[in-house]
Amino acid sequence: MAEITLTKPQTEIFLDEHRFRVACCGRRFGKSYLAMIECIRAALSKPNANVWYVAPSYSQAKLIAWRPLQDLTRDIAVKTHQTELWVEFPNRSRITLKGAQEEDSLRGASLSFLILDEYASMNPTVWDFVLRPACADQRARVLFIGTPAGVNAFYDLWLNSQREDFKKDWASFQYTTIQGGNVLPEEVEAARLQMDARTFRQEFEATFLEATGKIIYNFNRYESVRVCPDRGGKLYVSIDFNVNPMTASIIQEAVGGEYEVIDEIYMSNSNTFELATELKARYPSRNITCFPDPAGRQRKTSANGKTDFTILEDTGFRCIAPYKHNSIKDGINNLNAAFLSTDGRRRLWIDPKCKYLIDSLDRWCYKEGTSQPDKNSGFDHCVDNLRYGIDQLMPIINNKKSVVQIRSW
Repeated sequence: MAEITLTKPQTEIFLDEHRFRVACCGRRFGKSYLAMIECIRAALSKPNANVWYVAPSYSQAKLIAWRPLQDLTRDIAVKTHQTELWVEFPNRSRITLKGAQEEDSLRGASLSFLILDEYASMNPTVWDFVLRPACADQRARVLFIGTPAGVNAFYDLWLNSQREDFKKDWASFQYTTIQGGNVLPEEVEAARLQMDARTFRQEFEATFLEATGKIIYNFNRYESVRVCPDRGGKLYVSIDFNVNPMTASIIQEAVGGEYEVIDEIYMSNSNTFELATELKARYPSRNITCFPDPAGRQRKTSANGKTDFTILEDTGFRCIAPYKHNSIKDGINNLNAAFLSTDGRRRLWIDPKCKYLIDSLDRWCYKEGTSQPDKNSGFDHCVDNLRYGIDQLMPIINNKKSVVQIRSW
């Protein structure tokens, strides 16, 4: 095995014994090199260990980590698979490189150790729904490492790891590029002079900053998020019909004409039947009005020809929706006004448990250099469902005719 040398900050992370570690580091800190050393240590520590390094995509995993992994294990690995990107050791332990975009290929494994590199660029569902369960039976240690990319799920993870009730199992680290010790100070200074201040702070100083081109710009994690206890009254559910993901926001009216999103539903590879069943299971005896995507009035989602609307009605819910979509621009204006009106009032609040909605509100941006919302990022689904409800509950100008479908029950 090649000689191993770690910088002082790398060593601090390497020697920390917490089960979950979150490391926020500037560019050229040596994150991926540290990740390979961590993987090798885990693989050699016990026989038959299943060690994974996961990057945002398979191609990134190969580009970032495959050559360093080969170089570091050339003298100790007994098998190497170029296509599947794994190396195996005499103790039958294996290190495999994976991509987070290929979610189906990540399911069903039992992991001994896990690295999530550049976690800020991953969909948080990969950890929550796929990889977290894979770490359960062996109580695998996990290292989340990366450079900030706005205020997103990586930021939430880094922040939560510092909470008192997390400190038993979690640790957090934050280092700038200069602190990493791999880049000369004069090179960092040259970059500072050539780059805009915002990008420099994020990339070289490992600072969490809100995304540029943010669409719901009046949403603020610090001022729009608060604990919203269920008041036990009538509920409004705004729904975006989509197979992957199917999303909904559960809303209640608060005092003074304010509204609170107290819960969310985020279901991968799902359908309207499953959404209705989940909603009924969570709130079995509540008066529920749904504000669905208007397209659901015509969309047939079952073999017997039922539409999304009739499926919800058959479950006992009332549906209210306009005959056609409100414009995206008007819906965006409505949401921004609800989060912060021109008179400085906040009338819409999100409970912290709604993490997919919060992440989407914070990260949904316009396509670079345009005024067109990015519909390929995946962050539009949760925001879309919320705007369907807010269009009805808190319209700026209520001049749109809506249709109410009520089923007798």
